[in-house]
Amino acid sequence: MKHTTELKRFTKQFKELQKKFERFEKSDNTRLKEIWEMNEKEARAIVEKIMHADKVIHTQQLDIPWKPPAD
Repeated sequence: MKHTTELKRFTKQFKELQKKFERFEKSDNTRLKEIWEMNEKEARAIVEKIMHADKVIHTQQLDIPWKPPAD
């Protein structure tokens, strides 16, 4: 009888722990996606500035035609 009660208690604790883990996992995944998108947006803005600077150097300083990279 005691073992059955303990087993039920452990099973209940385990299920509660699983639910907590799933909530934390979902929250972590959402936060990771938000941070990834923010960093990606910042990286794209930096790349645009670099490409603009490269174009200016080519056309104004070196007086050679500029073509954007293929990627």
